[in-house]
Amino acid sequence: MIKKIFTMTLAAILALAVAGQAVANEQSKDEKALSDKNAVTGQAPGMLASQQCFSSGNGVTFLKVCITDNGNISWFESPSGKVHLQQREGYAVCSGGIPGNGAIVHGFDANIVANGWGNPAISQPNGAGTFPLIITRQSLDGVIQLKQTFTRNTVERGIDVQLDLKNMTAMYLYNVFLSRYFDADADGAITNLFDKTHDSTWARNPVNPATAGRGLMLTLAPSASLQYWYPSTTTYAQWNPYGSGQQYARGCDYENSWSPATGDFVGIVQVKMASTLNPGQIKTVTFRYRPL
Repeated sequence: MIKKIFTMTLAAILALAVAGQAVANEQSKDEKALSDKNAVTGQAPGMLASQQCFSSGNGVTFLKVCITDNGNISWFESPSGKVHLQQREGYAVCSGGIPGNGAIVHGFDANIVANGWGNPAISQPNGAGTFPLIITRQSLDGVIQLKQTFTRNTVERGIDVQLDLKNMTAMYLYNVFLSRYFDADADGAITNLFDKTHDSTWARNPVNPATAGRGLMLTLAPSASLQYWYPSTTTYAQWNPYGSGQQYARGCDYENSWSPATGDFVGIVQVKMASTLNPGQIKTVTFRYRPL
């Protein structure tokens, strides 16, 4: 009987060891894949736009967010040690047609590559290193002004980004779209489980049980003035601005991948700001990043 119990215990230990090794191998593959993905861009962190980093809390309440001078969220970590976003996050503004079908891209910025925007004007009314952080840019074609106001929600361990989009011309703009996208590699895992609802898209780590599926969500604050919006997911291969795919990072279009799905995806929320944006008119939308 003792021998039988010992055999069963040994088998259980071996099974746990094999499972643990499988998880470790999966993590190791993810770490290498993430490193390779970062290297493909040729953009070491020191080569990207200057950034400010903000931290609050500790342990499970910890939040660290870095924001570039161009208005990209280049780092999102919460709780401590759980990094969900590095480098690849940004926005694009288009008008004059449907994205992917006649729309003009006035400017995009995915942090690892950007085009169409002038130099930013940066303001911190409460002093350096504090919120709100206000970043204003104009498109080089003189059509759009984009003002981003970043604030921190310490209780929910998140960042809110209010975007004010202004028509700088003396003409009407038709079918004005704005997209915000993020390449989440939740908890350092390149393979994520992505899903979406009517107003949100999110990614979580489905591999490591110790993290209980931690991840990151991009959601849209309620607004009565917006016409419609499309939370979605796009494969990284199609989003990649350096890849052989559609390079959706360079505009407002996206590939509406089936959801939920597991793989290397990019979360996107596309918003139709206005069918007609009058000269000098401003439309506002607020995005919220929250940890899962």
